[in-house]
Amino acid sequence: MIPTPTLPHAEAAAWRPELLGEDSEDLLAWYHAVVPGLRPDAHVVEVGVSWGRTLVYLAEIRAAHGHRGWTEGVDSWLGPNAHPFVSSSRMSYHSALASVVAHSSPRELETVCLQRRDSLAAAAAHAPRSLDMVVVDACHDKVSVMEDILAWRSKVKVGGLLCGHDYSRAFPGVMAAVDMLLRPQFVVHGTVWVHEV
Repeated sequence: MIPTPTLPHAEAAAWRPELLGEDSEDLLAWYHAVVPGLRPDAHVVEVGVSWGRTLVYLAEIRAAHGHRGWTEGVDSWLGPNAHPFVSSSRMSYHSALASVVAHSSPRELETVCLQRRDSLAAAAAHAPRSLDMVVVDACHDKVSVMEDILAWRSKVKVGGLLCGHDYSRAFPGVMAAVDMLLRPQFVVHGTVWVHEV
């Protein structure tokens, strides 16, 4: 069963405001809702880490629920083409890694893995049906989102979740890709789309 987020937008916005990450409130609310239903040893992958705000929140809430499974972040850190919100002169793997380390507890860092890797190469490295949840939030053009969905869907366990961020008119490529490949088998909470595999 797909949970419904209840974390208020203002509370999500107020969480660690020093961590960079624009328009992430819907994704934080989704993580707040879905983590209690995940197995403690669940392997979760976030594709598109940017500065790491949502990844750190995911690690924090998983640690609060006693989870010991991997929270994996995958990003190529190639700049504005991959992340339209962030200037390429300010974002790099090293700055993202430093941000994640600076804003995470030792307990959270024990289960966080950052990979500087292309999404499709990272997906290919995982065995079929080995992941509990994958969150797609990397390149937002239609072709890239379609490639991510197709690459990662087979890696999610039956009953697991494939989801993503920025399902909104501001990102027509995301909407078009999700509609084309998953309609009508997904739900939308705010700007987060969710498909049960």
